[in-house]
Amino acid sequence: MKQAGATRLTRAIYGAIVAAVIAMAVCAMGAAGEQDSEEEPLGEIIVRGIVAEVIKSDKVIRLNLGAPQPHHRFAALIYPEFFGVFSNLDQLAGKTVQLMGTVTEIGGRPQIILKEPRQLAVWRNPRAASLAPKLAGEKAVVRGIVAEVARSDNLVRLNLGAKAPDHRAAAIIYPEHFESFPDLDKLVGKPVEISGELLDMPDRKTVLLTNKQQIAMLRPELALPADAVEPPRTTGERKTVRGLVAEVLKSDRVIRINLGEKAPNHRYSAVIYPKHFDAFDGVESWEGRIVEIEGEVAEVGGRPQIVLVATNQVAFLDLKRKTVSKTK
Repeated sequence: MKQAGATRLTRAIYGAIVAAVIAMAVCAMGAAGEQDSEEEPLGEIIVRGIVAEVIKSDKVIRLNLGAPQPHHRFAALIYPEFFGVFSNLDQLAGKTVQLMGTVTEIGGRPQIILKEPRQLAVWRNPRAASLAPKLAGEKAVVRGIVAEVARSDNLVRLNLGAKAPDHRAAAIIYPEHFESFPDLDKLVGKPVEISGELLDMPDRKTVLLTNKQQIAMLRPELALPADAVEPPRTTGERKTVRGLVAEVLKSDRVIRINLGEKAPNHRYSAVIYPKHFDAFDGVESWEGRIVEIEGEVAEVGGRPQIVLVATNQVAFLDLKRKTVSKTK
């Protein structure tokens, strides 16, 4: 009886070992034999899409397009014998690529196996490039607070003063220079000065950016529009406005008095240009006071403003004493 029991136990252990070995073999075949499970080729095509993720292992490198696995629409596979053919694959995440090759299906998912560099390229939209605005043939300097960094596959735009379409000026970066500007999102909310060649765009001053030396950080009080030293042309309209002086911004080019709120949310402003600076000594003390300003209206960057040339254009409204005092 003891011998029979021992025999049954030995057989059970042996059977368990055999089952485990078979299971391990099946798993190994499934992991290593993905390439061998291909179905019949579906034909050679060109595919474009955004690389959602790059997954690497010892057995395969996978570029999933459209969405991460398992929700991806398409995939590109690179097997170990071709690992050395492709470099910097991690940098493709988030970029639009063009794949070329024979499409096969594995598990119902279409894919291309990459073996040569010519099969993989970062895609630049030729139509978008041909529609890019031309240079206007002059250089400019624009200043302002970066309201947003807007991105697409073919363009990065820094909008100054306000978000599009209410921005006052902009700077544009094209794909060939994307990598020169790695930290643009950190500029949002900060005052900058951008210099460079103007693009021929009718609605806003737009500067072409090709290197990061074109962007300089400014102190907040200098984040003013890069207006000409001389006042802009007036509209011919005269207007009287009242409001709380939210801030007085000074630079060597212009003094700006913003009413209601600080830039870029102010509703109106008054500006003083250098040849009249001496007439408005002590203008910093206007902050927090309620004023009435009268004069000709000019427009800079889509914002109405009054140009101050004489002190009698400004009156302070003392609400407590219900009196009006003219500037001295």
